[in-house]
Amino acid sequence: MMKKCKEKIEGYPHVQTILMDWNEAEPDVNLLRHDIVIASRSIAGEDIKKLCSFAKKFVVLIGWANAPSIPEIRSALFDSARKSGYVIRHIPINHDRRLQYNLQYNLVYDLGYEPNINIVRDGFERCYKSKDDAYADLQHLISDPDELNQDIYKRNVDKYLTYTPESGYRFYFETRTFVMWWETYPKQFLNHEFIS
Repeated sequence: MMKKCKEKIEGYPHVQTILMDWNEAEPDVNLLRHDIVIASRSIAGEDIKKLCSFAKKFVVLIGWANAPSIPEIRSALFDSARKSGYVIRHIPINHDRRLQYNLQYNLVYDLGYEPNINIVRDGFERCYKSKDDAYADLQHLISDPDELNQDIYKRNVDKYLTYTPESGYRFYFETRTFVMWWETYPKQFLNHEFIS
């Protein structure tokens, strides 16, 4: 992931990558504070107070929103194609809407911040010149590609490929993402007692 990140930021001298364990990160000790801190599908979203300690102005939290994520994508491509019939047992994903991003929203709110949220329709997407390029590249999502029945695997991939003369073969697995953001120092108002 770090390699891909470095490729994307090439030519932007003001952006740097830092490989560090989140549990060891300390604001202004081994990692500077910044105006905006973004945690995208990261363990950092589990500790909102710590995440806020790195942001001078805003925090942005990004995660899966009641939709398929990496385990489901991998299952759709690989599980039925394994020669051994072995299926990887993933951590169960709870698709109960009551136990999704609303918990993080409420946690942020309960900590005294005023969160905003937007749900974005997106997906896992890549473009390829040929189907064979897609098959070869997507096999990197599994540790043992030699274990796959190639005919079944290719049929699984084909379900998510579309062809256009302009861009070639597009792999697209639809999902949804929540984008939540808040000021780290919201305005404080006087406590008002409401009379019922």
